[in-house]
Amino acid sequence: MALKPSRTMWRGKKCLQGTTVADLDEYLRRGMKPAEPDDRFVHPVCKQCGGEVFSLEAKDDGACRTCSRCIGGDDDSKAEGAVQYVCDSEEYWDDDESGECGCPCGKSDEFRLSVGFKHVDVQAEDGKIGRYVKWIYVGGMCVRCGVVGLYADWEINYAPTDHLYDLA
Repeated sequence: MALKPSRTMWRGKKCLQGTTVADLDEYLRRGMKPAEPDDRFVHPVCKQCGGEVFSLEAKDDGACRTCSRCIGGDDDSKAEGAVQYVCDSEEYWDDDESGECGCPCGKSDEFRLSVGFKHVDVQAEDGKIGRYVKWIYVGGMCVRCGVVGLYADWEINYAPTDHLYDLA
C-alpha cells in the first residue's frame, strides 16, 4: 500500500499514513532531498527480544528507543536492556534535552521505526574518498493508526560511518 492522507492533523497539515515500514521508508525518502540511489533504511529490532515496536525519545541530534515488549514484562534484567540508543546518539545524549514522542493522533506513543541514512562523498582521515553517511533520519509509524512522521534527524561530521547501520 502507498501513503495516503489521514484524518489526523498536525501543525495545520493533514498527516500521511501507511500500513508497512516500506511506506514509512517512502515518507522519509521524500524528505531526503535530493534522494540518492544509495539512501539506506534500517528497521530496528530489539537487541534482546527481536521486538519491532518501540516508544521513542528524541532531541536535536539523537534518538533513543525503548522496546515495548521488554519494558512491559516482569523481568527486571530485560527492562534494563530495553532502552537502546539510535546510531551514535548515546555519545551526545542528555536527558534534559530530550522529549518523549507521541503520535499526533493522541492515542499512542508506540511506533514501528525506520532509520534512514543519507550519503555523501567524503575524504576520510586516511585520505581515501568514500561514500559515507551524512544525515540520519528517524521516522516512526504509529502502531495504532499508521500515521508516519519524522521524529529526529541529525548530521554526521566524521568518517568512517559503516558502524552506524548496525547501531540503528
